[in-house]
Amino acid sequence: MPIWAQPSPISPADADERRIIEGRFNSSEPADLAWAAHLAANYRQPSYVPRIIDLLQHSDRDVRLVALDALIRLRATVPWESLAPLVNRHFDAVVILASINNENRPYLSELLDGKVSDIGWVALNGILVDGRHPAGYAARLLKQWRPSFPIGVGALPPEPPPSGGMCGDSFQRPRPRPGFPPVVFYQFQQRTLALNFTTGPHSVSYTASTTTSGCFFPISRDTYTLDYLRWLTGLNEDVLPCPKPLLIKWTGSAQYRRSVLGYQEQIRTFVTRIRDALVARGLIAPDETVAMPVLDVVIHDLRTDKSAPLPVFDWRL
Repeated sequence: MPIWAQPSPISPADADERRIIEGRFNSSEPADLAWAAHLAANYRQPSYVPRIIDLLQHSDRDVRLVALDALIRLRATVPWESLAPLVNRHFDAVVILASINNENRPYLSELLDGKVSDIGWVALNGILVDGRHPAGYAARLLKQWRPSFPIGVGALPPEPPPSGGMCGDSFQRPRPRPGFPPVVFYQFQQRTLALNFTTGPHSVSYTASTTTSGCFFPISRDTYTLDYLRWLTGLNEDVLPCPKPLLIKWTGSAQYRRSVLGYQEQIRTFVTRIRDALVARGLIAPDETVAMPVLDVVIHDLRTDKSAPLPVFDWRL
């Protein structure tokens, strides 16, 4: 064998680390298996990734959590079929780990069709909006978008009330389990932290801690969806301004009808330009059947005299 093809010798320290890890893996005790995964990550031993992946299906919750933490720290490429059974129980850690493997992007996109928390939804879109977009992602965004266009008749429509958030240093303090390594919980955060996870128009960070904590603020998914669509298309507010809330001073049905028809045309042009830009960038196939968004048009009748009924319009695009 040529000298340059000979394998590198294993150092004594490396051999000791592997012996310790092997000893733990050869046990059937949950604590030992958890330690095997934990030490493999501590010692930076990627050769144990397949065996750690097997631990994701272990019946002991803490073994699964330690395995997830170890795989994340090792930056392991894990197939979706090994992660899918855990997504409902350990959502944040599963999404973080799944995002390392680009082959998992279509499956992460499908999660947007299910029940996902606001911060989980932002994290998923932060992964998918940047880099390689899976097929159908842009069409899914457009279909699930519910843009709001309020109309005030006689006065401007009222502003929506501000919504508050919630922060806590520790919503839950799990007790350390005797004989186990530290059990780490991964949580998405809307704050900017050292562990920034996504880019795009709304970045998401995450914490890895033995306690669960964080800040949670309600978001408008439809406002965020527009931001993601603008990011994908390059149509920022300067290039394509969003139609503002409409104020109609009531002088009669004919004038009201003209104002609303003009507003409808503005909205139709706005949404159509976004769809056409997605097609032009190859994010939606020209022959792909794409459902247009359902408009959320709320008419606030603030007239002092409401004896004359307001004409009714079809807001479907």
